Amino acid sequence: MKNCVPMYKLNSNNNPYSLANRNIKNSSISFRVPINLGDTISFTIFLNQLRKIYPDVFIIIDGHRTFNQDKFERNDFSNLLLGNPDIDLLILKPEDFLKLKGKPLVKFHYHMDILMIQQCFLGAWRDGSHEADLFCDIIGIPRPDKLEPKIYLSKSEIEEGKYILDALMQNKSKDPVLIQAEAVNPLKQWPKKCWDKLVNIIKDKYEVIQIGIDPAWQLEGAISLIGESYSLRQIAAIALQSKRFIGIDSGIHHLCRAVGSNCVVIAPSVYPKSLWAYPEDIVLIRSEKEFECAYCQQNRFGMAVWELKTIPEDMDYGKYCCSKPKCIESITVEEVIECVKKAF
Repeated sequence: MKNCVPMYKLNSNNNPYSLANRNIKNSSISFRVPINLGDTISFTIFLNQLRKIYPDVFIIIDGHRTFNQDKFERNDFSNLLLGNPDIDLLILKPEDFLKLKGKPLVKFHYHMDILMIQQCFLGAWRDGSHEADLFCDIIGIPRPDKLEPKIYLSKSEIEEGKYILDALMQNKSKDPVLIQAEAVNPLKQWPKKCWDKLVNIIKDKYEVIQIGIDPAWQLEGAISLIGESYSLRQIAAIALQSKRFIGIDSGIHHLCRAVGSNCVVIAPSVYPKSLWAYPEDIVLIRSEKEFECAYCQQNRFGMAVWELKTIPEDMDYGKYCCSKPKCIESITVEEVIECVKKAF
């Protein structure tokens, strides 16, 4: 660990993964998709930059987690890359591997999730880098000028999104806004009483549509999609029409940003917003000047995970960070309301 150096500090000669100065003409490059929703969507920024730098390279996206003779397990988020013009071949099922016949030789394969984790835990985020920048650092290409994630929806999907949203709207004179209140990671959770108060204030102006999984997080006054079987592509189509999102730092935030939604994000100070947020986002986050323990997940928790090589199901987050992060709990409903006024 002590001898490791973040790739953004390396040049093309000493970065073992760099494509610079390598002969990749008439060849293919394959990538294993990141396993998280937000990372997968940020990955589209990297793919667009890669296509600009190497327009003639055949780009293959390996959209599965495991593959052997007995089992093919697809990454749940791989189909969000369908229709992406920067991808030549997207592998979503075993028979898709047959499409490799006759294609250029695969010279390089990157497991982006493992390499990305390595970069984050080595402190590459400290210079204000976004995760899309770090993807580019891994293979030694210039960082993108703009951070613009993209999900490409078909005409039929867009029409379906219009139909679904229209059916959900109880008062069509109001503007729709998507909300995600519950967090998988307890470090990212804003108190439910704050969400209830927020919805109660904005519901007179906005038709609040709540995305989530746990019925216990149903917010009074919101139209609930909790427990509904909408796919992520359908939610993206709904977000394309609503154009407004209020929520936590999550994959759904990235999803909404990828279809052009205006986003208000409530986040803990577990790591800096430069790593995950986009320039157009309005982010409520406490700075390290306000909380000395800021960036705990990258500092203490991140290093612990590096040593353990995994995140145990019974991981005691409180050992490395606050069990109930005071940073996010200090954010007031009034502050969020002011951000909503600016964003929408």
